[in-house]
Amino acid sequence: PAFHGEGQTLWSRALIISALTLLPYILTWIALRSRTASSYTRRLFKSLCLLMIFDVGGWLLSVGIMKLIYTVDISINDRFVLSFLAGWPVHFGLAVKPLIYYFTSIEYRAAFRNQLSCIIPPQQNIRHSTS
Repeated sequence: PAFHGEGQTLWSRALIISALTLLPYILTWIALRSRTASSYTRRLFKSLCLLMIFDVGGWLLSVGIMKLIYTVDISINDRFVLSFLAGWPVHFGLAVKPLIYYFTSIEYRAAFRNQLSCIIPPQQNIRHSTS
């Protein structure tokens, strides 16, 4: 396991608390969808809810997979490979955040486009003369 002794207990408690924080975000998002909240407020909470689901969900999946790996009787080599793969949900949750920002926020979309235009210059129309 990643943590031993008291560290393992504290980490498990932190994950439980993080998982419980998903509930208010989801309930707020559902409540805002059913009420006459502004579209900006609905998009904001949708973005926050998706971020929490991917972030906390990634950690919960990774830790759950790690716990499962150590309860199953497999070779140490297989356990090593599966332990390495168990971190993927966390990394996926981190990698998907910019996409969530881009697709749920007009402001972030504009900021991303502005930054990308500084990195990738626009294509110039180059006309070749045929003479």
